[in-house]
Amino acid sequence: MVLGLDVAGLQGVPSRGLEDARRAVDRMTALCDRLVDHGRESGPLEADPTAALADALALLPRSDRGRVVADFAALPPVALGPLELSQVLHNLLRNALQHAPHAWVEARSSDDGVALSVHDDGPGIPAARREALFTPYVTGRAHAGGTGLGLPLVRRLVEEAGGTVTVAQGPRGGACFSLALPLLRCRHARAA
Repeated sequence: MVLGLDVAGLQGVPSRGLEDARRAVDRMTALCDRLVDHGRESGPLEADPTAALADALALLPRSDRGRVVADFAALPPVALGPLELSQVLHNLLRNALQHAPHAWVEARSSDDGVALSVHDDGPGIPAARREALFTPYVTGRAHAGGTGLGLPLVRRLVEEAGGTVTVAQGPRGGACFSLALPLLRCRHARAA
């Protein structure tokens, strides 16, 4: 038994695949625990966007990692937990790579926050469908196992941190998801 799963029937599955699956299960367990404990947090959460991107990339299948281009230098910490920011970026990258050959992550900082964008070179999302994608269980990939929960989770995590997420047409014609995340010190100043 591994992680409560009977792995005896998994002979022939590459050990790297099992290792990746174990990490993904551990990560989702930790994220669920964080969401359950969210109201009991004793202190502010903060994440290094560069480290969160590295974690998000590590969760992608190895074959997809080379399809992502990241264009940003070191950034200040944002007012979102590292696990949450990594999950947000992972969800956005996974969605992009399901619809396009390549994805880009770009970021810049300002005095009060970090703007992150994930965009792709796929067919894009019709304007009339964009807002609906943040509604739970709305998916364009039901035939491929999509649940319609990834983007609503992205929005919830970002908004609970005091940020925003929007979707538009990107610079390469595909979808562009833009995040505005507050810096930790700015979030506290607004709350005071």
